[in-house]
Amino acid sequence: MSFKITLVIAGILLCFGGLSVNAQPTPTASHLQAAETFLLATGIDKQFDDMTDMMLTTFTIQMPDSKTNLEGAMKKFMGKYFNWEATKSQLSAAYASEFSEADLKELTFFYNTPVGKKYSQKFLQLTQKVLMLGQKIAQDHQTELLQTMMEALKKP
Repeated sequence: MSFKITLVIAGILLCFGGLSVNAQPTPTASHLQAAETFLLATGIDKQFDDMTDMMLTTFTIQMPDSKTNLEGAMKKFMGKYFNWEATKSQLSAAYASEFSEADLKELTFFYNTPVGKKYSQKFLQLTQKVLMLGQKIAQDHQTELLQTMMEALKKP
């Protein structure tokens, strides 16, 4: 397996590994419902596939030889396990662990305003721009980045 493929797979695992929810008191049913209502107000249920495609493209863009096979395999896997229906309860719990029920209701109110809806519609495009900026910075300083990573891997 090439170094680039190993890095991509490690990045994907780190990304998904970071989605775990810290041990918190179990939120009430109304708190979880407020979190799910907020998430629905953001439009995440409709944008989930686009978000997944964007993440995959970002991770596979530098692997022209393996991109098609890897991207297809990852889309199949993510379509099965990382979609709105499969993750909404865990996402709701994650948001409930970080925001009070009142906070979630205020956020929902905002996302139902015209500017909140506009922000939600632009979110993926803005995220893509940020990811592309990060990719450009990493490419512009690739030698230093690789050297830094190699040094970090040498440390116990």
